[in-house]
Amino acid sequence: MRIKIRQAQIKECDCLSKKMDLYYALKIPTSLIVESDYEINTSFQHLRKTGCVISLGDSQLLRFIRNIRGTSINPQKVKELTKQRNNLKEKTKDKKWSKEINELQSEIYELLYVPDILVLKVDTSRKDYKYICRNGFTINLTLNGKRFKKKYVRLCAGAGQLRRNSAMFCSQDIHDQLEITMMCGLSRKRIGRMNLAKFGAYFALLTSATNRVTTPRICVVSDYEYILPDQDIDWIYTNEDGELDIEERKMDFNVNAFDGSGMISPVMAEKWKDDLLLDYTPSSFILRAPWCKGLVSVFDFHKFADEIAKTSEIVDIWGYKHDIKDIDIILTKSQFKMAKLYKSWDEYMYFFEKYEHIFSVARVDKKESNYLSRLNYQYIQSNFFTDESVKELAKPTYDWLENVINGNDFYTYSFMIGCTAGDKTAQEIEESLDSPIAKCMMYNKGILKDKYVRDKIAQMIDKKVQQAKVGKIFVEGSYDFIIPDLYAMAEHAFGMEVHGLIPAKHLYSKRWVDKGSNIVSIQRSPLVASAENQIENVYNDERCQEWFKYIKHGNILSIFDLTVISMSDADFDGDIVLTSDNDILINAIDATQPIITYEKEKAKDQSLTPSNFANIDCKSFDSPIGGITNLASNLFALLKLFEKDSKEYKEIWKRIKLLRYFQGCAINLSVAA
Repeated sequence: MRIKIRQAQIKECDCLSKKMDLYYALKIPTSLIVESDYEINTSFQHLRKTGCVISLGDSQLLRFIRNIRGTSINPQKVKELTKQRNNLKEKTKDKKWSKEINELQSEIYELLYVPDILVLKVDTSRKDYKYICRNGFTINLTLNGKRFKKKYVRLCAGAGQLRRNSAMFCSQDIHDQLEITMMCGLSRKRIGRMNLAKFGAYFALLTSATNRVTTPRICVVSDYEYILPDQDIDWIYTNEDGELDIEERKMDFNVNAFDGSGMISPVMAEKWKDDLLLDYTPSSFILRAPWCKGLVSVFDFHKFADEIAKTSEIVDIWGYKHDIKDIDIILTKSQFKMAKLYKSWDEYMYFFEKYEHIFSVARVDKKESNYLSRLNYQYIQSNFFTDESVKELAKPTYDWLENVINGNDFYTYSFMIGCTAGDKTAQEIEESLDSPIAKCMMYNKGILKDKYVRDKIAQMIDKKVQQAKVGKIFVEGSYDFIIPDLYAMAEHAFGMEVHGLIPAKHLYSKRWVDKGSNIVSIQRSPLVASAENQIENVYNDERCQEWFKYIKHGNILSIFDLTVISMSDADFDGDIVLTSDNDILINAIDATQPIITYEKEKAKDQSLTPSNFANIDCKSFDSPIGGITNLASNLFALLKLFEKDSKEYKEIWKRIKLLRYFQGCAINLSVAA
């Protein structure tokens, strides 16, 4: 393979084109709280200089706070102040203007600072954290001549926050009102007892940075669960000696076919496109609403109702019938996390409107699939490359960097502009560039002769070289959402027998269909064991072309195999995988290996008390995921020292497989806790 500079696009993900409003909040370490005897007296500027100020995208949580406080942001004033500040910065480097610049910046901070929330970073003992959760702490802060005094108490902690040893705190005086609003009609009493880690993850959904979209009309249908019989499994269990062991089994496997995924009509997708100020209609959206999360992908279920199901009637999980013409989105029960606690969707929407909730989108798929994407060391170490094949895999990246290092103007220019796709206009390319040097190069390639520029390029090259050394090398392929067979989902939603369009061990991807590829690799991080790497056949027929025509990007997978489960128990709620038709990569994957799995433990249900939340937070801190993948790397390195038939090789191979268990426990906070 040769890297096609003209077409290459190496960004691994796209954000929404509608720029999210950014706000400022504090991120306070427990060490500072303890050192200050639980009452911090400081200034915003000091905290900013010490790295204790973070930016946050707008979220439903921030919107609720503004509603409770009766405040609003004047975006025009922020824009004007920012423009004034930037103009002063550009006009002169004279220190006499620094005071004016700082004053303008302080005004911006004051307008965008959210004093009612902060992120607590645990960098001391768990005992300190539990004490803080019981008693709270106070911050006296000055900003732009104004004083903010707040006492903070724990509000929530999502899975991502816990993995970073963090939790969200809020002002004590609005905590109860904020919790009532966020609960959307539920209460601690109504919920009773439940898995606290799961509750925390669901409750914290409202803290995600999102963009508001039109409220859709929704029908929630049941999950489609069935048994896949006689599957080859490497089963991890506890043996008679109390140690983890592995045995090969043939097992019936329970599958939730559409876990985390739903469908959005083409009409509503167009509305959301406009809401998000996008210049294209995404194939998929990651949805956020109270207790609701997951992926919704575009599928014309109205046409399906007319032509295939021959009925306009659809039944929700509460037994209520709906006319499909009145439905914009079909969600599965797995996406509505507290469905059992509501009597109907109408009851949910009553509270939804009462507490002024919104539907929002956290992420969409890309406008264009990447031509090139980078592997990582996990994808390389866990497969069966020879010394020669891995060199061949790395050669295009090596050749590309060599041309840049040797001063080839064309390659250097392409390197500086990020290998952006060649069908973009000059203006679009310029707008996508972060580097001022790259922007200058668009209009004056002679800048490459400047010593300062050459030094900067050298630094950037060195960084890319170091990345390549640890496996970040280019292959033709892209990181995209995985999507279940939407035709099968429609069959299930309308009460039909489920057949779907995609056979087992196949996927439909417009990218690979258009290219004419027959087989692709599919990989997902984090990855420790070789069996997590998969190979899929590319499937296509006229029905796929018709019914999946709105899925311009993404990988539609069969529901009749264990591909998704094999990739670290992935699901369809927005998980992303890398697919590639690179022959070297495909040939290095042994797709005959059985999947590795184990009995999933269930955490006990507990009451929703502050002390229980503090305890579960502490047990979820210090995620070992990074350490597990590092250990896998060490074990893969050790394999090279032994013959394949040796006792040592087999033992190391067994231990690599066992890491799949520990990885799963680390990802599943309910078990880790």
